[in-house]
Amino acid sequence: SLDNDTVTLMSLPRCGVKDKVGPSSDGRSKRYALQ
Repeated sequence: SLDNDTVTLMSLPRCGVKDKVGPSSDGRSKRYALQ
């Protein structure tokens, strides 16, 4: 039960989080590189 719940929760937010982290990470990486 827990495994299924965890997998479902991780699968759903993972996609959303990845999308935000993708572009966000790039912007942060560039900022750090410039600094």
